[in-house]
Amino acid sequence: MRRAGVRPAHSRRPGLNPGTATATGAGSAAATAPGAAGRYKSVRNRVSDSMAVPPCSPNFTDYGTLPRMKNVIRETLFVIAVLMVGVGSMSAEDFQRSNWKGPIGEAGVVRVENPFGDVRLRHGGDDGEVEVAAVLQQLRPDGVHLETRVLEKDGALVISVVWASKPGVEVPVRPEGDHSRADLAVMVPSGSKIVVDAPDGLVESRGVHGDADFRTRTGNIRVHRHFGAVSASTETGSIEAVVLRGETDQNQVFESLTGAIEIWVSADAKHRVTLTTSGSITTDFTLEISHRDDHEPDKVGRAVLGGGGPEIRMESRRGSLALRRVAQSRKNPSE
Repeated sequence: MRRAGVRPAHSRRPGLNPGTATATGAGSAAATAPGAAGRYKSVRNRVSDSMAVPPCSPNFTDYGTLPRMKNVIRETLFVIAVLMVGVGSMSAEDFQRSNWKGPIGEAGVVRVENPFGDVRLRHGGDDGEVEVAAVLQQLRPDGVHLETRVLEKDGALVISVVWASKPGVEVPVRPEGDHSRADLAVMVPSGSKIVVDAPDGLVESRGVHGDADFRTRTGNIRVHRHFGAVSASTETGSIEAVVLRGETDQNQVFESLTGAIEIWVSADAKHRVTLTTSGSITTDFTLEISHRDDHEPDKVGRAVLGGGGPEIRMESRRGSLALRRVAQSRKNPSE
């Protein structure tokens, strides 16, 4: 029996399809154009499927000069380019596409800093190498442009998108209304520590092996099949994650100011779960709710699933929280 004050959720399969993501940057305004929404969804769906295999190129270089580039990177870059061209009025000349591959370094840490768009992470294998595919949309007429840089700093491999300019030209502050954009796909080797900061873009992790720290301001965060500890925080963006039994025995932390947080777990999950918010709480499990009328957040829900295990902590000041059960289909319909 569920305690009072908690709304039960109907079980359904988790919806981490990129096609449901909210457009950001240049795409968000253009996505309202007639016919753009359908193109936007279909393209975002293809992005996820096209990035299962890592790219292969030794250096950052012009995409067109790589005659034997793996099909997955060709598809990934094409999809991202079509995403932005399909919902806007820009031509292909507005885009630069590049690829980089190199060792992660002795510290085993990857930092991604992209204030201009999305970051998508995929498992890159066990060879200790990081691979990056970038699509940059250049819209400034003054010669100032976006540039992707990869360097080692304090033992970490730092991947960043920054403003750059011609020699002798000062790089000004980003003008209001500028929609220049950069989207990154990063293949991360097993056992890495991953830190991603994408203030207004989507952060999506699928199948990555390693502890991770994801941060956004308005951007959404999506995590699926992540083998390691996750700390995800946003201000007004949403967080969706699937934490299945057997994938990790590490604690998971999900935080927001007002953004919604939705976590999916297996029916046979073994976790200790804490949900703290002044917003609504939705669950497929039994929770005990404690009210704190003189505090914000003003209530705390606690659940022990399957006798307990690693902690899942969900905390928001005023955002809605949902703890859902992943529906599992029967192998034999007659059972």
